[in-house]
Amino acid sequence: MLSNDAETTKAMALLYEELQAAERPLVIWIGAGASAWANYPLWQTLTSEMHAEFSRHVRGYEKSNAAASLEAGDFPSVFEFMQLADAQRYRAMLVSSFSTRPAGPHFKAFIELLEKIHPLHIVTTNVDEELERKLSAATLIQRSDIERATYLLHKRESFICKLHGSISAVDSLVFTTSDYKKLEMDENYLGFLQSVLADSNVVFLGYGVRDEYVINQLMQGRERRRLFGGGSHFVISPQAAFPSPSHLRRIQYLTSTAPDHRGALEIIHLIAEVKSQRDSKIEIRELEIGQPTKYYLADFFPFGKHNTSYNITITGERDSTPREVMIGEGYINGEVTVEGYSALHDLVVGLICFDQVYVKLDDVGKLHDVVGSEIFWRLSEAGAIGLVHIAKNPAVTYPGVGVYVGGNFGEMEAIENVDGDGAIERRTVGQSLRRIIRPVPGMERQAEVLFDILEKRIFVLSDDGHENGVESALVNPSVRRLLGISAGVTLESVPRWVAYPVLRLAKVVQTARICEQLGASAARMILGSEHLAGAAFQAQTASEWADSAASYALTGRFDSDLGALVRAESKVLANIISFRESGAGIELRREIASLLKTNESSSLVAAINSGLRQTIPLTLLQKARDQMSGLFTPLIVTDKLTPAIWGDLRNGDKRIAQWRERSKKILKDAELSLKTSPYGQCPCGSGVKFKFCCYEALYRSQ
Repeated sequence: MLSNDAETTKAMALLYEELQAAERPLVIWIGAGASAWANYPLWQTLTSEMHAEFSRHVRGYEKSNAAASLEAGDFPSVFEFMQLADAQRYRAMLVSSFSTRPAGPHFKAFIELLEKIHPLHIVTTNVDEELERKLSAATLIQRSDIERATYLLHKRESFICKLHGSISAVDSLVFTTSDYKKLEMDENYLGFLQSVLADSNVVFLGYGVRDEYVINQLMQGRERRRLFGGGSHFVISPQAAFPSPSHLRRIQYLTSTAPDHRGALEIIHLIAEVKSQRDSKIEIRELEIGQPTKYYLADFFPFGKHNTSYNITITGERDSTPREVMIGEGYINGEVTVEGYSALHDLVVGLICFDQVYVKLDDVGKLHDVVGSEIFWRLSEAGAIGLVHIAKNPAVTYPGVGVYVGGNFGEMEAIENVDGDGAIERRTVGQSLRRIIRPVPGMERQAEVLFDILEKRIFVLSDDGHENGVESALVNPSVRRLLGISAGVTLESVPRWVAYPVLRLAKVVQTARICEQLGASAARMILGSEHLAGAAFQAQTASEWADSAASYALTGRFDSDLGALVRAESKVLANIISFRESGAGIELRREIASLLKTNESSSLVAAINSGLRQTIPLTLLQKARDQMSGLFTPLIVTDKLTPAIWGDLRNGDKRIAQWRERSKKILKDAELSLKTSPYGQCPCGSGVKFKFCCYEALYRSQ
């Protein structure tokens, strides 16, 4: 029976939520309490029995000091005294104590519940071998091969990891003070612990969480939560309080009516039941090994000034009345802050974390200039970059130049009057590529070979099935609220003051189409568009980012501005190309692919700004870091590193709020020009009073 105290109630609710969400793997950490169900002695009993035996029969045993340690509960010190006095007897007694015994009824019930949990991740400090005997389907991992457990954890495959060794290999056991000190010096072991505690939800069963090294790792995980996520951890205990880090969640079971600790099985039953229900509904889709991961940079703005929109004047074939067309997102200085954004940073993240990085064909010249011609063509030949050709762009057309209302949303094809004689020519994608990047005179023949290679990786966006994308997004009230668009505005009559917000929404919808057709694993958006994508497509917010993984692999820090580093160290990009071809580089990209936080029920299935479901194991990151470090001579020095301010979901709210300022200014100009009164008809044509229509939509709080 569980306690009904407030702490246990809250912890159970949180555990249930974590199991339902299943964003982090669940690890069951089994200690000596479960050994008691299997009729093996607890530490205190074992230590007391062995101490009595040594006190009677072993000369030179420091029984007074050992007795003091036993009374203080310092069992490792007692075992240390025994091993020093008679190592052979010490080992023989341990083997005898953990010989095979008939399991009790509670242990059998425990095993039956564990068999229902898939995947089953067990970490245990027990040295008996009952778990691996009964749960033979789970892979057995000893401490000597502990990195394999990290791999299986993130592959969601069942395993039993023996942290303190197995009795069949008595020299592998961890009992004495010296044994624990060796653990504290084992970097692979500690790295595994930190990875488990950071990446998973851990349920401690039959374990007091008293080992100092475990507590240290828990505290480090708490302090590094910003970088590693830090899962919720639960201790199943009969005690109302226990010496442990304060952020552990206690689930107390009562022993007043069941002193055999059967109450702890209620929690295991809950875990088995919830996971069984989820397994019957969810089919886990494995990433195909040969499928490349694609990263689409929807925005690519190197340093300097850039035009994000333009207005053109057109006349119809039948009507000579000039019409004004607005194309592009229309960002201006003061409306958004872009100092913290670096296109070069995004490119480096993409090259480290993904197989292929895609930019719009229109941005290929910027990409070429940013990385330099040599690196650009090396990336092209290696298949690391690709291009997206967008034939038609969102546009709003007004019935006259400078008019404020009556805009019609649609798409406009990019065409050009090539000869100036009125003849219209539509270029092929190859012609557009060669027009943007021009070879040095005399090198045209060699350049043509490279152009042919890159042209094969130009993806052409299809027009199929997108007609109602923006209209469907505007059905969502939260989208209109974000953009400051009243319910009376339609796409057939777009007021000028919300034209750019509508075009920015269209850009997000277009990005969703590109990701879907291209099969992109992740998309990079900036300036608030990523937040709009979350509202329009229910894209999930992530707490971990591929940026952090790339930063650590390259610099050993989680928040470096990689663009600034590349500008300071010209050889970095060349070495990144080498890293991509290494085993560590490939392994890192595979891990990121498996952890990308996507929402398959959404219309936008790519991970926005490469958000991850959970953290990447530190051991894997360290491998990538070691591989990267070996490519640099000398190593990157820390005084050249600067922190990055990434334009992602962590500050998207602030950026998108700035969009309204320009809309408010245009609305104010329209109000004066059209002489609109607060209680007059709104000029948008909705039939609602101005004060309660477009004015309210822009000025109300988000």
